[in-house]
Amino acid sequence: MEEKRLTREQQALLDALDDYLHQPVKEAVHHVFGDFGDPLTEKFIAEEEKNQDERNRFRDCVIKLMDKKGIKKFSDVYKAACISKYTFSRIMNYDKDRKPAKETVAALAIGLKCTMDEAQELYHAAGFHLGTTDFLDRVIGFFIREKRYSVNEVNFCLDYFGASLIGEQSRDRG
Repeated sequence: MEEKRLTREQQALLDALDDYLHQPVKEAVHHVFGDFGDPLTEKFIAEEEKNQDERNRFRDCVIKLMDKKGIKKFSDVYKAACISKYTFSRIMNYDKDRKPAKETVAALAIGLKCTMDEAQELYHAAGFHLGTTDFLDRVIGFFIREKRYSVNEVNFCLDYFGASLIGEQSRDRG
């Protein structure tokens, strides 16, 4: 197996990410769910019915973030996120029966230069959660906290660790 030669900057980035990834992770609390008459289950069903009425929630979140950051052109977003014009168009015409892939949401969070709160809002609007236990989430969280908003750098690190890539490259790999 051929060993990859890394620049000092690449090695420093990988070392910083490795240090971050080896920090202790908070454990999630799991609730018992689904028993008949369980108030949490009934609350969940009511919430799901409410969410079905929010047809363009993700699209609206992307537009809100664009406005907040002074981004006027869609092309600036999809190019920074390394996603195709076609994929971005599908997002902007998002309906309740279709949601973007988590890797696409991650790429948009990086491309839109989101803060952690903004990224969490974007993830939630797409039906995901930016957590601390999933490897991809931890990597995205690291890059956001470090304010390093390059999809190519994120993908370099993900590829180095053998993980799925974000953006369009997530589909091209294989």
